[in-house]
Amino acid sequence: MKIQILTGARDKFPAVRLHDFDHLPHWFRELGHDVDVVARGEWKNFYLKYLKFKPDVIISVGLIAALPAFLKRIGLIRKAILVNDWTDYWTDMMATKYPLAWLAFFEHYGIQHTDFVVTSTIANLERCKLFNKKCYYRVHGVDLDFSKGEPAKLAGKFNILYFGSQEKSKRLDRLITAVNEVSKKIDCRLYLIGRPNPEFQKIAGQNIHFLGFVSDEDSIAYFKACDVVAMTMDSDGSPKLFQYFRAGKPLLVLRGKISNIMTHGENAYIARDLSTGILELYEKPELRKKLAAGISKMPTKSWKEVAQDYITILENELKIKQTI
Repeated sequence: MKIQILTGARDKFPAVRLHDFDHLPHWFRELGHDVDVVARGEWKNFYLKYLKFKPDVIISVGLIAALPAFLKRIGLIRKAILVNDWTDYWTDMMATKYPLAWLAFFEHYGIQHTDFVVTSTIANLERCKLFNKKCYYRVHGVDLDFSKGEPAKLAGKFNILYFGSQEKSKRLDRLITAVNEVSKKIDCRLYLIGRPNPEFQKIAGQNIHFLGFVSDEDSIAYFKACDVVAMTMDSDGSPKLFQYFRAGKPLLVLRGKISNIMTHGENAYIARDLSTGILELYEKPELRKKLAAGISKMPTKSWKEVAQDYITILENELKIKQTI
Protein backbone atom coordinates (compact mmCIF):
# COMPACT_ATOMS: atom_id res chain seq x y z
CA MET A 1 0.00 0.00 0.00
CA LYS A 2 1.21 3.53 -0.78
CA ILE A 3 0.41 5.93 2.07
CA GLN A 4 0.90 9.68 1.80
CA ILE A 5 0.78 11.60 5.09
CA LEU A 6 0.01 15.32 5.07
CA THR A 7 0.93 16.79 8.45
CA GLY A 8 1.40 20.11 10.18
CA ALA A 9 4.69 18.98 11.68
CA ARG A 10 7.77 21.03 10.89
CA ASP A 11 10.04 18.01 10.59
CA LYS A 12 9.39 14.78 8.71
CA PHE A 13 11.53 12.65 10.98
CA PRO A 14 12.17 14.43 14.28
CA ALA A 15 15.01 13.21 16.46
CA VAL A 16 12.59 13.03 19.38
CA ARG A 17 9.24 11.42 18.61
CA LEU A 18 6.47 13.20 20.50
CA HIS A 19 3.35 12.76 18.41
CA ASP A 20 1.50 10.00 16.56
CA PHE A 21 2.89 10.76 13.14
CA ASP A 22 6.41 10.93 14.48
CA HIS A 23 5.97 7.21 15.27
CA LEU A 24 3.48 5.79 12.76
CA PRO A 25 5.36 6.38 9.45
CA HIS A 26 8.25 4.31 10.78
CA TRP A 27 5.99 1.41 11.71
CA PHE A 28 4.00 1.63 8.47
CA ARG A 29 7.28 1.11 6.63
CA GLU A 30 8.33 -1.69 8.98
CA LEU A 31 5.03 -3.42 8.14
CA GLY A 32 5.92 -3.33 4.44
CA HIS A 33 4.20 -0.21 3.12
CA ASP A 34 5.51 2.69 1.05
CA VAL A 35 5.19 6.00 2.90
CA ASP A 36 5.63 9.62 1.82
CA VAL A 37 5.46 12.32 4.50
CA VAL A 38 4.57 15.89 3.49
CA ALA A 39 5.54 18.28 6.28
CA ARG A 40 4.43 21.88 6.75
CA GLY A 41 7.20 23.36 4.63
CA GLU A 42 6.09 21.27 1.64
CA TRP A 43 2.38 22.09 1.68
CA LYS A 44 2.66 24.31 -1.39
CA ASN A 45 4.08 21.35 -3.33
CA PHE A 46 1.57 18.81 -2.02
CA TYR A 47 -0.36 18.31 -5.26
CA LEU A 48 2.83 17.79 -7.30
CA LYS A 49 4.04 15.30 -4.71
CA TYR A 50 0.66 13.56 -4.89
CA LEU A 51 0.88 13.25 -8.67
CA LYS A 52 4.40 11.85 -8.43
CA PHE A 53 3.79 9.45 -5.52
CA LYS A 54 0.32 8.23 -6.64
CA PRO A 55 -0.86 7.12 -3.19
CA ASP A 56 -3.60 4.64 -2.43
CA VAL A 57 -4.36 6.53 0.79
CA ILE A 58 -3.85 10.11 1.93
CA ILE A 59 -3.87 10.63 5.70
CA SER A 60 -4.24 14.27 6.73
CA VAL A 61 -3.39 15.44 10.24
CA GLY A 62 -4.75 18.80 11.36
CA LEU A 63 -6.60 21.64 9.64
CA ILE A 64 -4.59 21.00 6.46
CA ALA A 65 -7.06 18.15 5.84
CA ALA A 66 -9.24 20.77 4.15
CA LEU A 67 -6.70 20.98 1.27
CA PRO A 68 -6.94 17.40 -0.09
CA ALA A 69 -10.66 17.45 0.69
CA PHE A 70 -11.06 20.46 -1.59
CA LEU A 71 -8.83 18.97 -4.30
CA LYS A 72 -10.87 15.77 -4.30
CA ARG A 73 -14.15 17.64 -4.40
CA ILE A 74 -13.12 19.52 -7.57
CA GLY A 75 -11.83 16.33 -9.17
CA LEU A 76 -8.06 16.80 -8.92
CA ILE A 77 -7.75 13.83 -6.57
CA ARG A 78 -9.71 10.83 -7.81
CA LYS A 79 -8.23 7.48 -6.87
CA ALA A 80 -6.79 7.96 -3.40
CA ILE A 81 -8.88 7.40 -0.28
CA LEU A 82 -8.87 10.44 2.02
CA VAL A 83 -8.48 9.88 5.76
CA ASN A 84 -8.76 12.67 8.32
CA ASP A 85 -6.82 11.76 11.46
CA TRP A 86 -8.86 13.98 13.79
CA THR A 87 -6.98 13.64 17.04
CA ASP A 88 -7.06 17.18 18.46
CA TYR A 89 -9.75 19.79 19.04
CA TRP A 90 -8.44 22.42 16.68
CA THR A 91 -10.97 25.15 17.40
CA ASP A 92 -10.22 24.82 21.13
CA MET A 93 -6.45 24.72 20.75
CA MET A 94 -5.92 27.52 18.24
CA ALA A 95 -8.69 29.98 19.03
CA THR A 96 -6.31 32.35 20.82
CA LYS A 97 -4.18 32.67 17.67
CA TYR A 98 -6.67 32.64 14.78
CA PRO A 99 -10.31 33.68 14.14
CA LEU A 100 -12.65 31.03 15.51
CA ALA A 101 -14.97 31.13 12.48
CA TRP A 102 -12.11 30.28 10.11
CA LEU A 103 -10.85 27.49 12.37
CA ALA A 104 -14.31 25.96 12.57
CA PHE A 105 -14.78 26.20 8.80
CA PHE A 106 -11.50 24.44 7.95
CA GLU A 107 -11.95 21.82 10.66
CA HIS A 108 -15.49 20.93 9.60
CA TYR A 109 -14.75 21.10 5.87
CA GLY A 110 -11.90 18.65 6.31
CA ILE A 111 -14.23 16.30 8.20
CA GLN A 112 -17.29 16.54 5.98
CA HIS A 113 -15.42 16.02 2.70
CA THR A 114 -13.07 13.21 3.69
CA ASP A 115 -13.88 9.55 3.06
CA PHE A 116 -13.67 8.62 6.71
CA VAL A 117 -12.19 9.75 10.01
CA VAL A 118 -9.79 8.09 12.44
CA THR A 119 -9.70 9.54 15.96
CA SER A 120 -8.23 8.81 19.36
CA THR A 121 -10.92 10.73 21.26
CA ILE A 122 -14.41 9.61 22.18
CA ALA A 123 -15.55 13.23 21.97
CA ASN A 124 -14.62 13.43 18.28
CA LEU A 125 -16.10 9.99 17.66
CA GLU A 126 -19.43 11.30 18.94
CA ARG A 127 -19.10 14.49 16.87
CA CYS A 128 -18.63 12.37 13.74
CA LYS A 129 -21.99 10.76 14.43
CA LEU A 130 -23.56 14.23 14.27
CA PHE A 131 -21.94 14.71 10.85
CA ASN A 132 -23.10 11.23 9.79
CA LYS A 133 -19.45 10.52 9.00
CA LYS A 134 -17.83 7.08 9.24
CA CYS A 135 -15.28 7.13 12.03
CA TYR A 136 -12.85 4.63 13.56
CA TYR A 137 -11.53 4.90 17.11
CA ARG A 138 -7.88 4.17 17.88
CA VAL A 139 -5.57 4.71 20.83
CA HIS A 140 -2.13 6.26 21.15
CA GLY A 141 0.86 3.98 21.49
CA VAL A 142 3.21 3.64 24.46
CA ASP A 143 6.60 1.92 24.20
CA LEU A 144 8.03 2.93 27.57
CA ASP A 145 9.00 0.30 30.13
CA PHE A 146 8.16 1.77 33.54
CA SER A 147 9.65 -1.22 35.34
CA LYS A 148 13.17 0.00 34.56
CA GLY A 149 15.26 2.64 36.28
CA GLU A 150 15.42 4.28 39.68
CA PRO A 151 13.13 7.07 40.95
CA ALA A 152 14.33 10.65 40.82
CA LYS A 153 14.96 12.58 44.04
CA LEU A 154 12.12 15.04 44.54
CA ALA A 155 12.07 17.65 47.28
CA GLY A 156 8.46 17.71 48.44
CA LYS A 157 6.54 15.60 50.91
CA PHE A 158 3.77 15.37 48.30
CA ASN A 159 4.90 15.60 44.67
CA ILE A 160 2.75 16.11 41.57
CA LEU A 161 4.05 15.51 38.05
CA TYR A 162 2.75 17.20 34.89
CA PHE A 163 4.16 15.94 31.60
CA GLY A 164 3.31 17.71 28.36
CA SER A 165 2.75 20.94 26.51
CA GLN A 166 2.45 24.19 28.46
CA GLU A 167 0.30 25.98 25.91
CA LYS A 168 -2.38 28.27 27.31
CA SER A 169 -5.15 26.01 25.99
CA LYS A 170 -3.97 23.21 28.31
CA ARG A 171 -5.32 25.07 31.38
CA LEU A 172 -2.06 24.48 33.25
CA ASP A 173 -2.41 27.83 35.05
CA ARG A 174 -5.22 26.30 37.12
CA LEU A 175 -2.94 23.57 38.40
CA ILE A 176 -0.14 26.02 39.21
CA THR A 177 -2.55 28.28 41.10
CA ALA A 178 -3.96 25.30 43.00
CA VAL A 179 -0.51 24.03 44.04
CA ASN A 180 0.49 27.54 45.11
CA GLU A 181 -2.58 27.66 47.35
CA VAL A 182 -2.25 24.14 48.75
CA SER A 183 1.43 24.68 49.53
CA LYS A 184 0.40 27.13 52.25
CA LYS A 185 -0.95 24.11 54.14
CA ILE A 186 1.26 21.17 53.13
CA ASP A 187 4.69 20.59 51.58
CA CYS A 188 3.41 20.12 48.01
CA ARG A 189 5.60 20.43 44.93
CA LEU A 190 4.69 20.50 41.24
CA TYR A 191 7.22 19.24 38.68
CA LEU A 192 6.59 20.29 35.08
CA ILE A 193 8.17 18.43 32.16
CA GLY A 194 7.98 20.33 28.88
CA ARG A 195 9.10 23.60 27.34
CA PRO A 196 8.49 26.27 30.03
CA ASN A 197 5.84 28.88 29.35
CA PRO A 198 7.07 32.32 30.55
CA GLU A 199 3.51 33.35 31.43
CA PHE A 200 3.20 30.43 33.82
CA GLN A 201 6.65 31.01 35.28
CA LYS A 202 5.50 34.47 36.35
CA ILE A 203 2.68 33.08 38.50
CA ALA A 204 4.59 30.10 39.88
CA GLY A 205 5.81 29.99 43.48
CA GLN A 206 9.07 28.43 44.66
CA ASN A 207 7.29 25.08 44.98
CA ILE A 208 6.80 24.91 41.18
CA HIS A 209 9.73 23.30 39.34
CA PHE A 210 10.07 23.79 35.57
CA LEU A 211 12.26 20.93 34.40
CA GLY A 212 12.25 21.81 30.70
CA PHE A 213 12.47 19.11 28.06
CA VAL A 214 12.98 15.59 29.39
CA SER A 215 12.97 12.60 27.05
CA ASP A 216 10.28 9.95 27.44
CA GLU A 217 12.87 7.47 28.70
CA ASP A 218 14.34 9.89 31.25
CA SER A 219 10.86 10.89 32.42
CA ILE A 220 10.37 7.41 33.88
CA ALA A 221 12.45 8.40 36.91
CA TYR A 222 10.01 11.25 37.66
CA PHE A 223 6.98 9.02 37.21
CA LYS A 224 8.47 6.59 39.73
CA ALA A 225 9.14 9.32 42.27
CA CYS A 226 5.92 11.32 42.16
CA ASP A 227 2.81 10.73 44.27
CA VAL A 228 0.30 11.90 41.67
CA VAL A 229 0.28 12.69 37.94
CA ALA A 230 -1.88 15.49 36.59
CA MET A 231 -3.53 16.38 33.28
CA THR A 232 -5.31 19.71 32.86
CA MET A 233 -6.15 19.65 29.14
CA ASP A 234 -9.83 19.13 28.39
CA SER A 235 -9.25 15.89 26.50
CA ASP A 236 -10.13 12.21 26.54
CA GLY A 237 -7.41 11.23 24.09
CA SER A 238 -4.10 12.96 24.85
CA PRO A 239 -0.97 10.91 24.06
CA LYS A 240 0.29 11.63 27.57
CA LEU A 241 -2.87 10.12 29.02
CA PHE A 242 -1.91 6.71 27.67
CA GLN A 243 1.56 7.09 29.16
CA TYR A 244 -0.14 7.80 32.48
CA PHE A 245 -2.08 4.56 32.07
CA ARG A 246 1.13 2.61 31.62
CA ALA A 247 2.86 4.40 34.53
CA GLY A 248 0.11 3.33 36.94
CA LYS A 249 0.14 6.44 39.13
CA PRO A 250 -2.94 8.16 40.66
CA LEU A 251 -4.29 10.62 38.10
CA LEU A 252 -5.65 14.08 38.94
CA VAL A 253 -7.63 15.72 36.12
CA LEU A 254 -9.97 18.63 35.60
CA ARG A 255 -13.61 17.86 34.96
CA GLY A 256 -14.51 17.69 31.27
CA LYS A 257 -14.21 15.29 28.35
CA ILE A 258 -12.08 12.95 30.45
CA SER A 259 -15.31 11.56 31.92
CA ASN A 260 -15.89 9.84 28.57
CA ILE A 261 -13.29 7.21 29.48
CA MET A 262 -12.39 7.64 33.15
CA THR A 263 -14.50 7.22 36.30
CA HIS A 264 -14.09 9.46 39.32
CA GLY A 265 -12.94 7.57 42.38
CA GLU A 266 -12.20 4.41 40.40
CA ASN A 267 -9.32 5.16 38.05
CA ALA A 268 -8.94 8.95 38.32
CA TYR A 269 -9.69 11.87 40.59
CA ILE A 270 -11.86 14.11 38.41
CA ALA A 271 -11.88 17.49 40.09
CA ARG A 272 -14.05 20.55 39.74
CA ASP A 273 -11.63 22.29 42.10
CA LEU A 274 -7.99 21.19 41.90
CA SER A 275 -7.05 22.50 45.35
CA THR A 276 -9.68 20.31 46.97
CA GLY A 277 -8.55 17.34 44.89
CA ILE A 278 -4.89 17.75 45.85
CA LEU A 279 -5.68 17.96 49.55
CA GLU A 280 -7.96 14.91 49.44
CA LEU A 281 -5.38 12.85 47.60
CA TYR A 282 -2.74 13.93 50.10
CA GLU A 283 -4.89 13.06 53.11
CA LYS A 284 -6.12 9.71 51.75
CA PRO A 285 -3.27 7.35 50.77
CA GLU A 286 -5.81 4.53 50.47
CA LEU A 287 -7.59 6.52 47.74
CA ARG A 288 -4.30 6.99 45.89
CA LYS A 289 -3.69 3.28 46.07
CA LYS A 290 -7.16 2.55 44.69
CA LEU A 291 -6.73 5.01 41.82
CA ALA A 292 -3.30 3.61 40.96
CA ALA A 293 -4.76 0.10 40.78
CA GLY A 294 -7.65 1.34 38.64
CA ILE A 295 -5.59 3.26 36.10
CA SER A 296 -3.17 0.33 35.77
CA LYS A 297 -6.07 -1.68 34.33
CA MET A 298 -6.60 0.78 31.47
CA PRO A 299 -5.51 -0.94 28.22
CA THR A 300 -2.51 0.30 26.28
CA LYS A 301 -0.78 -0.76 23.07
CA SER A 302 2.67 -0.40 21.57
CA TRP A 303 3.15 1.90 18.58
CA LYS A 304 3.65 -1.15 16.39
CA GLU A 305 0.27 -2.54 17.51
CA VAL A 306 -1.39 0.83 16.84
CA ALA A 307 0.17 0.89 13.36
CA GLN A 308 -1.07 -2.66 12.68
CA ASP A 309 -4.60 -1.64 13.69
CA TYR A 310 -4.38 1.43 11.44
CA ILE A 311 -3.23 -0.64 8.47
CA THR A 312 -6.15 -3.03 9.00
CA ILE A 313 -8.57 -0.08 8.81
CA LEU A 314 -6.95 1.18 5.60
CA GLU A 315 -6.89 -2.25 3.96
CA ASN A 316 -10.56 -2.86 4.78
CA GLU A 317 -11.54 0.51 3.35
CA LEU A 318 -9.59 -0.16 0.15
CA LYS A 319 -11.43 -3.47 -0.23
CA ILE A 320 -14.75 -1.70 0.20
CA LYS A 321 -13.76 0.84 -2.45
CA GLN A 322 -12.84 -1.92 -4.90
CA THR A 323 -16.29 -3.48 -4.58
CA ILE A 324 -18.14 -0.24 -5.30
